[in-house]
Amino acid sequence: MGGCFADNRREGYFLGDSFLFSRYNSIMPEGSSQEKTENATPRRLREARKKGQVPKSKDVETVFVLIALFMTMAATMGMMGGEFKHYFQLCFSAIAVPQAIDGGVIWGLGKAGLLAMAKALAPIFLAGMVMAVFIGMIQVGTIFSGETLKPKLEKLNPIEGLKNMFQVVALIELAKNIAKMAVVFYIAYSTLKKAINDVLLTSTISMLDSAKLGGHIIMSFFIKVCVCFIVIAIIDFVIQRWNFMKNMRMTKEEVKREYKQDEGDPAVKGERRRLHREMAFGDVKRAVKKADVVVTNPVHVACVLEYNKTEMGAPTLTAKGQRQFAQMIIDLAKEEGIPIVRNIPLAWSLLHLEVDDEVPEDLYEAVAEVLTIVYEMKQEKEKSPENPPSVYA
Repeated sequence: MGGCFADNRREGYFLGDSFLFSRYNSIMPEGSSQEKTENATPRRLREARKKGQVPKSKDVETVFVLIALFMTMAATMGMMGGEFKHYFQLCFSAIAVPQAIDGGVIWGLGKAGLLAMAKALAPIFLAGMVMAVFIGMIQVGTIFSGETLKPKLEKLNPIEGLKNMFQVVALIELAKNIAKMAVVFYIAYSTLKKAINDVLLTSTISMLDSAKLGGHIIMSFFIKVCVCFIVIAIIDFVIQRWNFMKNMRMTKEEVKREYKQDEGDPAVKGERRRLHREMAFGDVKRAVKKADVVVTNPVHVACVLEYNKTEMGAPTLTAKGQRQFAQMIIDLAKEEGIPIVRNIPLAWSLLHLEVDDEVPEDLYEAVAEVLTIVYEMKQEKEKSPENPPSVYA
């Protein structure tokens, strides 16, 4: 009896463990269906693009805008110097006569200073804006989306803001910015250390030579910084694109659901059928234009034959159709003036061939008879072009 009780108890444990195991499996998601292992579909990428979600590297824009600013500054240095020189001359002229300085003079000098600064800096700012827009279009193309401009209450939540500050992406951006600052400081230190002897000797040379030396040091520093930033920008662009595609991944269930939606959409199916009809009609129309004859049965089957002695070893079937498609071929042949010959056995025999197949030897005699009729039709057309026969029984 004790053994029986023990067996029942063990059985109870077994049933209990099985129940717990089944309950555990029922509440846990299936790994294969929940993990995002599939690449994003074109539809998913289009929807993300409409929302303004595109792979974009800020470092690429920064480095090219920096290059544009510096190059524009170097190109307009003479103009900037002229504007500021004219302004300083106005200031010195006013100082030379202190008795004449009043509110109107100060107001005029202020306006002249703002105008000189605007003229000097306008080309630089314009070049930076144009380069930013240009690089943005190269990265993501032309995109207009209001999703990113819509106000979201989550952005005003301080707790969510603190969470975002300690996300992996934010920490990586922080580390990247610190690394860029370290690179700039190191390049500045190494450049000045290399040129320190020349800098100390500037007291013995003219001001023009000192200015040239300063320009050379600044140019060397800028080129080194740009090279380093370009390398960082390329790496960042690759990482941003990889991270975007990773975030856009889909589960297998999402891919299946999207496929069903696309296939079940009546508009999509109708558009697909329309494209197929247009493609088929275009191919048949070209085939009929080049045809020598259309063989019919007379209305249910139509087969298009072409024979070029120099390019073909035998007459070739270039198009075929039944019922409405056959009628379409016949109508096209009438429009193009292609001879239409009624030969029921030959039409059904040609229907079993594939398009672009040459006529087999067992049909040579029947096809030769049809082509003979065609040549006779051409001769009759030459004799009486006002009323050429188009259908032969």
